[in-house]
Amino acid sequence: FESQWQSSFKDACKLKERHGTWNIPAPPQNSPDAATHKWICFQRTKFKVMKEGKEKTELAKRNQNLRLTEAQVKQLRDVDFVFDVYEKDFDEAFGWLMDFKKETGHCNVPGNYEKKPELSKWVNEMRRHYKKNTMKHLLTNERIKKLHDAGFCWTRAVACWDLKYRELIFFFERNGHSKVTVNDNPSLGVWCSAQRQEYRRYLEKEKTTMTPERI
Repeated sequence: FESQWQSSFKDACKLKERHGTWNIPAPPQNSPDAATHKWICFQRTKFKVMKEGKEKTELAKRNQNLRLTEAQVKQLRDVDFVFDVYEKDFDEAFGWLMDFKKETGHCNVPGNYEKKPELSKWVNEMRRHYKKNTMKHLLTNERIKKLHDAGFCWTRAVACWDLKYRELIFFFERNGHSKVTVNDNPSLGVWCSAQRQEYRRYLEKEKTTMTPERI
């Protein structure tokens, strides 16, 4: 297994040199590079399995090909092998999110955030993948926790409610009351009216978006 791995490793390094990156697009199935690209992807899968502690499963014990040795991991690290193709992009976007939070005090990025449109797009993608449980290689449990701990809102509805609530707090601090009218602030006044209606539905045990936490 080791000699075969070393041979594939050399082929992978050559392929990386030709492309100038480890983020190599998948070649056609009939391409001579297809097997090497598949091997590169498999190393990422094995590393993920190892990182999650699954390498000690019975299947991995029976099949050495499903395991990466410490020496192999070091060898890959020595050539700057990219184990997670999404890591750099995720960390960069998460940094944008933290800059936004530092500036605003929250993570509820509007859908049309003009200052950083790509942040709005990224936030929507994270929510979509989380809802549909897709792109698990991108949205790992570790990254989900990282976003959750930062105060990320996983649904647009919750994010919009939180933004209006913060707006209401600001109105209260400035005016000493929360009886907002449409003359004071049209959108906030409509939202407050809607919350009163939802609260009445809640009291009457009807279907509503009002929750004990929001009350």
